[in-house]
Amino acid sequence: MFYQKLRASRTGYWFKKFVDETDAFKSGGNMDFPLLRYAEVLLTYAEAKIMLNQVDDLAKKCINDVRRRGGLDMNFADVTLPAYASYTQQQWLELIRNERRVEFAAEGQRYDDIIRWRIAEDVLNKPAEGHTRIIDGRKETLKIEDRSFKSHNYIWPFHENSLKVEPGLVQNPGY
Repeated sequence: MFYQKLRASRTGYWFKKFVDETDAFKSGGNMDFPLLRYAEVLLTYAEAKIMLNQVDDLAKKCINDVRRRGGLDMNFADVTLPAYASYTQQQWLELIRNERRVEFAAEGQRYDDIIRWRIAEDVLNKPAEGHTRIIDGRKETLKIEDRSFKSHNYIWPFHENSLKVEPGLVQNPGY
């Protein structure tokens, strides 16, 4: 496929995360993926405190630790700065959701986050897009696929065999 020749995905982007550059493009290259990263522990704690509307110093430290490790300029990114002092719970929620989106990019966690936050109708009911480029002075965005998410998709259907084995089981609505 065209994108394989460019060493990119269908979106036109290539992630370096977890890739040994000396081994990345060889056939049968090794890639080790962690089951749980420390950043997940830190951001999960911070999110839990935000959901309880109890944003304390430890929750802020957790966010800062992830940002610091990522190389952000803490003169601007430090969530203990006065600019964050008047944040509402909703603003903290938006911040932590973005932290997770950025920190765990290409790690397969985004869909589960979107489902858990129940924001799938807003996020998934638009086309998946890749990179943007300028062609003949026009901005063009690569469209990967159309997507559609209905409210019944928050729960999964029962497999037909489960329905046969358990006669009292009723299929989830919408399936």
